[in-house]
Amino acid sequence: MNNWIAVILAVIVLIIICFLVFDGYIRPGSKITKADLARLYGIEIKTFNKWISHYTDIPVEEWKKMRKIDWATYCKIEAVLGVPVLEPSYTKQALRDELKASYYTFTECCKKGADKLGIAYESIKKMDVFPPRVAGALIDHMAV
Repeated sequence: MNNWIAVILAVIVLIIICFLVFDGYIRPGSKITKADLARLYGIEIKTFNKWISHYTDIPVEEWKKMRKIDWATYCKIEAVLGVPVLEPSYTKQALRDELKASYYTFTECCKKGADKLGIAYESIKKMDVFPPRVAGALIDHMAV
């Protein structure tokens, strides 16, 4: 019961943040390009496409056909990847520095923790830059 309340509160807060942070940038009914969204996260479009294919449930073929992203899709992406303005993206090196971990330690922790986090290790292995939520989950997992 408490978990459902936490989930509902998190969704409400996320929606409020969307309205406050992106006031005038993207609103219900408006659309944003993939390149603009990638810029918002501070990454290249190629990296953003990897994030979509590895971390979201949006089918790759459907994603390729999209030219502009509507509000509902944007909110789905933000819920999975994190809020770009409030949470930073991390490179592998920045994550290792944050955790004060060697390359070997980082790799081993990723292998062991990937299943617990619901992320395929191959997805972690192929990324050079991690979305805010994924980076945060890896930091939380490895800091324990």
